Amino acid sequence: MSNTLKTLSVSLIIAVVIFSCQKKADTPTPDPVAAATGSTPHLNKVIAKVNNIDWTVYCTSDASCAITVSKFGTSYLLLGQSSFTAPYSSLSLNFTYTTGILTLGQVSNKAGHFVDPNAINFTAKTGTINITTMDTLAGGVLNKFAATFSFKTDTIGGVSKQITNGVIDYIKP
Repeated sequence: MSNTLKTLSVSLIIAVVIFSCQKKADTPTPDPVAAATGSTPHLNKVIAKVNNIDWTVYCTSDASCAITVSKFGTSYLLLGQSSFTAPYSSLSLNFTYTTGILTLGQVSNKAGHFVDPNAINFTAKTGTINITTMDTLAGGVLNKFAATFSFKTDTIGGVSKQITNGVIDYIKP
C-alpha cells in the first residue's frame, strides 16, 4: 500500500508541475482609449516616399499628434511633422475645398513643400494631389480628409526631392 501511495503522490506532483508550467495564451493589452470609448481610435497618417525612402507620421490624438490642419480664408494647410524636436522633417500641402485632382505648383492655395532635417524648404514645382474625401464642420474646420499625392520639388544647392506614393488619411481627433 505504501508503494502505491508513493507512486500516486509522485504522479500527482508531476501532473501538477506539468499543468502549472503550461504557457498561457497571449492576450493583448487592451487599448485604454478603446476601453474608455468602446471603439478603436482612428490612426491619422501622412505617409510618402522621399527620394524613395519611407517617410511617415502617425497619430491618434491631439496630445501626441504631429499632423496639424489650418484654415486660411478658403485654403487649407495640412502639415505632417516627423518629430516635435529638432532635427525633424515636415511635409505640407496647401489646397482648397474640393475633391478631385489638383495640380500642385507655385500657386499659394495649391502647393506642396518638404522641409528636410537641415531646415531646407523644398517647394513643389510639378505634381498632383487627388482629394478623395473632404468633409468640414461648422466654420470650415476640416473633419475628414483623404488624398493621395506626389510632386517633384525645386532644386536647392544641386538637390531636389521626389515625393511619391503619398497618402493622407485624417479624421479630426
